[in-house]
Formats: sequence, C-alpha cells, structure tokens
Amino acid sequence: MSKWLKGRPLSVYAALAVALCFSGYQGARNFIVHAQAGATIHVQPYVIERWLTNYAARPEGQIESKTLMVRRSDGTSAKRVLATLVGPGTSRHRELALLDGRLISINDDEGVRTTMRLSDLELAQLKDRLTRASHAQATGCRDPLEVSVGRDTIAGYEVRGWSREAMASTGLLYRTTWYRAPELGCAVLKEVREERQLDGTYHKKWEDVAQYALAEEPSASETESGDSYREVPPSEFARLTYRTADLTHKALSSDWCKEHDCSKFVESEKRMDKIDEMYRKRQ
Repeated sequence: MSKWLKGRPLSVYAALAVALCFSGYQGARNFIVHAQAGATIHVQPYVIERWLTNYAARPEGQIESKTLMVRRSDGTSAKRVLATLVGPGTSRHRELALLDGRLISINDDEGVRTTMRLSDLELAQLKDRLTRASHAQATGCRDPLEVSVGRDTIAGYEVRGWSREAMASTGLLYRTTWYRAPELGCAVLKEVREERQLDGTYHKKWEDVAQYALAEEPSASETESGDSYREVPPSEFARLTYRTADLTHKALSSDWCKEHDCSKFVESEKRMDKIDEMYRKRQ
C-alpha cells in the first residue's frame, strides 16, 4: 500500500481517506441498525375502541366504522375492524405488526393472510418510535414538525394534541391532529383530518375518537398471527377482503370498461401490482 501511495497526488490521499471514513461510517451504521432491530423493548399495553365519523357527505357526520386498537407490552400491535357501517362492505379482518419484523394482514372469515417483512432499518425505526413513546412523560408524545394544540380529556385519560399540515396528492392542503395519551404510552385516542379552504378556514373531513381505553394486556386472540391460514399476495387478499377491490378487478376483466372510462381502475391495479412486486421481493 505504501509503495502504491508514494508519489501520488494529494487528491488520491483525500479520496482514499473519504472512502475509508465512509466505509467505517457505513459499517458502524449497519451495526447500530442491526442492534436496534434486534433490541427487546417494553411498552405500556392498551385496548382501545375507536369510532370513525365522516363529515364529507353529511355536515352532521356519519359513523363509518368501528375499530379495536390493541398493543401488548412487548410492542406487538393490532387493529381489528369491528364494523363497517358505510360502503359496499368488508370481511372481518385484522392488521398485525410483530416485533420480529412481520406486518400481517389477516382475514379470519376467509382464512387467508398476507405478510410483508420489514427491513432492518424499518424495524429499527419502529422500535425507536415505541421506545420514545415509553418515555412519554419526558417527550410529551410529540413527533418532529408537529405543533401543540393544547390538552383535553378523552375516555378518562389526559391527552396532548399535536397537529401537522401536509399537501395531499390532489394539491389541497390538509391538517391532521393527533391527541395522544402519555399515560398509555402515547396511544392515539383521537385523530382529526381537516381540509384547508380558499378563505383560510378548515373544514373537518373526518375524526376517529376513542369510545373507551384500558391500560391492560389485550387478549391473545387479538394478536394471533393466523399461522394455519393460507398465505396469499396482497392483491388477492384485497379482493377477498374489500368489496371495492373485488368490484374493481371484475370491472377491468369485463366488457363494461370497453364503453366506460376505467382509468382510475387501471391506476388502482397498477398500484396493487407494485405492492405485489414488493411483497415477492421481501419473502
């Protein structure tokens, strides 16, 4: 190495130094990420039932769905749809996030599931968020770029409200506000989505509010991973679970689309194809 470097311009030394530093940084970063991904965590468990009210169609609001949100003390979380009151309907299903890096969508009615695997970096980020939430009293349950909107009491727990604005794909500006309970490890007891109007005011689109919240371990059935169920790609799971996905797929394979504009259906299928491709790569 020393003979090769002798007589070389300083730029070579600089380039080599940068390469060695970058290599060392990447190695250290990969080690830290891997360690974080494998870390064991402990958080506040909870059981929460939330009701989603939609204000888009009716100014007075209409309850659209009811969902059970649970989290175990080891960080495993799940969401189960209790009822869908508006729309063409859905099958009974659950969304499960396991701390071994699996995100599992489970349809108990059809006996199928689809599994997406997180990368080490994604799992490390998830565990980091859970760890920060376990120190809720110090952090105030605030995420970066959020603005405080005060405190309230929901389902018997004090919550702190934090909001953030973002641009939707439609080009419209919307504001989302989360009301998190520090006592429940930053569990969200209320979420509100508002759309900004031309005069600068905000119109509420929907809100998802806890009807009750319990600081206890959920039942084992809520986080059961459906190991005996048939594993299917996300597209097939969607068609078996959501009536709208099934209707979209059937419309594209019928003569109806020959006489009507099905561009939105085509885009939906393309998005699902990309999800299927990611699913196959992560198996």
